[in-house]
Amino acid sequence: MAKPSVYIETTVVSYLTAKPSRDLIVAAHQQVTVEWWEKTLLRCEPFVSPVVTEEIARGDAYHLALATYHGMDFLVSWNFTHILAALIRATIQDINTSQGIRTPIVCTPEELMEV
Repeated sequence: MAKPSVYIETTVVSYLTAKPSRDLIVAAHQQVTVEWWEKTLLRCEPFVSPVVTEEIARGDAYHLALATYHGMDFLVSWNFTHILAALIRATIQDINTSQGIRTPIVCTPEELMEV
């Protein structure tokens, strides 16, 4: 069985490399990110755009566009304000479906622990 493809968005890399946060929720997300990176990512086919490493200035939509264009199964992010917001996910799904475009599942590393 083929490994699921996962597009890794900027916030995941940021949480992985940042010093531990004093904010308990952010610190928990950082810990989950480290565990996901060390354990779950091995069972996936990861894709990190060079854009991520260059600290993208074009905005969050670019990540979703890249993941969609490359046919990724998942896009992982901690960006609850933009990429992970339920209304945004639903809107993007509706638009892509109406155009016959497959949308990757957008989720947090925590939601993808069981891949």
